[in-house]
Amino acid sequence: MKHQAGVLMNDEGKTKKQLISELTEYRKQVAEIKERTREHCPEIQVINQRLEFERIVATVSSRFVGVGDLDKTIMDSLEDIGNLSSADRAYLFLYDNENETMSNTHEWCAEGIQPERPNLQNIPVELFPWWQEKMENGEIIHIPDLESLPDGASVEKEILSQQNIKSLVALPVSTKDTLIGFIGFDDVVNTGEWNKTDLVILNTVSEIIGNAFQRKIADETIMMERERAEKYFDMAPAFMITLSKEGRIENINQRGCRILQVEKSAVIGRNWFDEYLPDYGMPKMREAFGKLLSGELESIDHMESPIMTTNGEERVMAWNSSLLRSESGEVLGILSSGEDVTERRLTEEQMKRKLLKYKLMDGRMYLIKESSPKVSIQALNDLLKLNYGGIVISRLPEKDLACAIHGDYTYYWLAEMENGNFLTPDERAIEKIFEDQKGKIVALIDRIDYLISKIGFKKTLECIQRLREMAYIKGFVIIISIDPTTLKKEELRRVEKEGLEVEAYAECKLPESLTDVLNLVHSQNSIGLKPSYSLIGDELGVSKPTMRKRITSLIESGYLQEETIGRMKILELGEKGVQLFRK
Repeated sequence: MKHQAGVLMNDEGKTKKQLISELTEYRKQVAEIKERTREHCPEIQVINQRLEFERIVATVSSRFVGVGDLDKTIMDSLEDIGNLSSADRAYLFLYDNENETMSNTHEWCAEGIQPERPNLQNIPVELFPWWQEKMENGEIIHIPDLESLPDGASVEKEILSQQNIKSLVALPVSTKDTLIGFIGFDDVVNTGEWNKTDLVILNTVSEIIGNAFQRKIADETIMMERERAEKYFDMAPAFMITLSKEGRIENINQRGCRILQVEKSAVIGRNWFDEYLPDYGMPKMREAFGKLLSGELESIDHMESPIMTTNGEERVMAWNSSLLRSESGEVLGILSSGEDVTERRLTEEQMKRKLLKYKLMDGRMYLIKESSPKVSIQALNDLLKLNYGGIVISRLPEKDLACAIHGDYTYYWLAEMENGNFLTPDERAIEKIFEDQKGKIVALIDRIDYLISKIGFKKTLECIQRLREMAYIKGFVIIISIDPTTLKKEELRRVEKEGLEVEAYAECKLPESLTDVLNLVHSQNSIGLKPSYSLIGDELGVSKPTMRKRITSLIESGYLQEETIGRMKILELGEKGVQLFRK
């Protein structure tokens, strides 16, 4: 390339103007060659059309994968297929089945073509019986010339003529087996057959759009179900909570927040076991949830456990729990619904206390002087009925106590042996047992004389004093049974100073077998129910004849009254029974 007299020239001496002229002529020649090729080699044209068709279909299909804006995706696809088919309009109609109308929801128009979408809204479907019948039958409507429409399509012909349509093709759009609309091409300039490629394109796109709407309906349904479930969860009258497998709080409803006295935002993500369960209640719930997560249990029904509110108040909850799973079955966590039964449990405990044989208060140590632990066992049984945790430290073999103690308890055999399950007669070993206990505990310790013989009176007395302090601080009830003949007079006097005497209730007491019946009837009546004979027998594990005798005795004495419904007899407290529980 060189410059000569201000003119840009190449090495052959041609100017820029000459080069441009030659390039233009070359392009014309290339275009003429291509045109002659199409005329003499139609198969090349078919191949090109096929490649373009496949490109458009691939483009349209890819748009509908994970689509966010469905309306824009449909409009872009209508433009592509409209251009490919050389249509004047490409459009989508959707049905409103509730109002039995159809509307042109999406429309693409070629340049210079008047849009019709504003004029085609909320059209009654019944106006187009010929068209609608074909759509419902899944047929393609192919109209090469509007004038060729049959007499039964006169209404359709009139509406299409108003839009200057010369020819069209339309296909139904369905989701599964439900017709939701139709898609079509219009030509407002020429009549004529629509080729097979156009029909294939339209059919492919109708299926793609139908599938897209099916996914949209499914997504909306899932969303509605989730919203409905979330609303039910949040507004449920029960305490609802979901926990991760690690015990973190993932969701909690309004009722739960009110019981815990905390804002929802402050509780999400916190560990349920560490922060909202008292120490003595945590192991039981952790164990139960562990069995759920391991598959040992499918669900947990009505498991009671204490919880701690943010202000330190303790509440008693009855939980129903089950696993949360993904659609594939993977365990995600645990869903629990809880009922606050604190007041009910307090009422039941107050009621049961009225039927106890002895007056026992939390945070106290009691001393019972007896040759063998009989009264002390009765006192222990009183509190075991109230669901206290039981501890028995005794010189008696466990088998000799098992038939006399009614309830759950942990037994420690006070003995000095090299092997076996026993508790060494050592003050620190005994104190350690109580240091590790939490919650409502009642304990029975007998044979203080044996402890004195092993560690001496001074250490034994100091141990008793420390246990009394522990009982006061932790709210335990500790009962010491002692044979007064085994101690010196001065020793007995000093031990007596550490414990209170057990006081029996002065009023006449019913036998325990009858108070159990009254207890159960009152419990049912307090929640609006009247138990039957069979329910009481099943709950107390008593035979029908025995239960009938006990109930008859209580009815005759005025504690119960009976009502017959059909063949079933139901019970409620009589006047004396009501008075008993009002005391």
